[in-house]
Order: sequence, then structure tokens, then C-alpha cells
Amino acid sequence: PLKILSNTAKQLSEGDASANIRVLTKDEVGELMQAFKTMVENIRDQAQTAEAIANGDLTVRVKVNSEKDVLGLALSSIVKKNNRVLSDIHDSSGEVVSGARQISEASSRLSEGAVRQAGSLQELSASVSEIKNKIRLSSERAKMARTRADEVRYGAADGNKHMGDML
Repeated sequence: PLKILSNTAKQLSEGDASANIRVLTKDEVGELMQAFKTMVENIRDQAQTAEAIANGDLTVRVKVNSEKDVLGLALSSIVKKNNRVLSDIHDSSGEVVSGARQISEASSRLSEGAVRQAGSLQELSASVSEIKNKIRLSSERAKMARTRADEVRYGAADGNKHMGDML
């Protein structure tokens, strides 16, 4: 039995928790074998817990064997801290989504305002174009009126000359 325990201790020191210990006696050596058996089972359980955490399972229940269970306490702390970080990330992502929604709404309002302004600009452009056409038409009519007035003036001057000649 002591040779079995010695080999098991060597395996455990190398990180191998695959040993299966059978308690052969009920004396002190049997009690020692039972303690080794419990230790190997605890190491296996903690290794499985660590593997679950490494695979991303942060819902795993960490068994802490006592207040002096350094590995169990460390694994429990890892799970708690990771869950706190993930919770903070979740809360932050909610805030980012809310901010993005607000930006989207503001952008929509800005877009609607831009569309209304574009419509107003089109109406203004049409009005300016209409005024431009009326001014051009008025200018053409003013030129024609001036031409007619010049013709009338020349005609009147010519008529005055003829009247003078006749007199």
C-alpha cells in the first residue's frame, strides 16, 4: 500500500490525476489511502472545473472544499470576477445601443429637416426663376417701349420739322 501511495504521490506531483486508489485496509495505512483517494478526487473535480472555465462556461459551480482550499477559492474568484466583467460589458453594450438609438433618431430628424429645407429651396428656386423670367420679359418690353418712344420722338421731331417747313 505504501508503494501504491508513493506512486500516486509521484503521479500527482507531475499533474496526473488519473490514479484510482482502492482502500485495502482499515488501519492507519487504510486511512492514509482514503485521504489520498479523497485528494485525487478533489484534484480531478477542480481540474474539470478549471477545464469548464477554460472552455467559457462561467456558470460552472465551483466546489470549495474548505476555507484553506487555495485552488477552489482561486477558481471561484475567477468565475465571480469574469461574471462581473461580463455583466459590466453587458451593461455598457446596453448603453452603447441606447446611444446609437438616440443618434439614429437625431439623424432621422436631421434628415427630415434637410428634406424640408430642400423642398423650400426648390420652391424658392422656382420663385426666383419665375421672377427672373418676369424681369427679362419686363426688360424686353421696356426696350420695345424705348424703341417705340424713340420712333415717336423721331417722328415728332420730323413732324415738327415738316410743320416748320410748312409754316
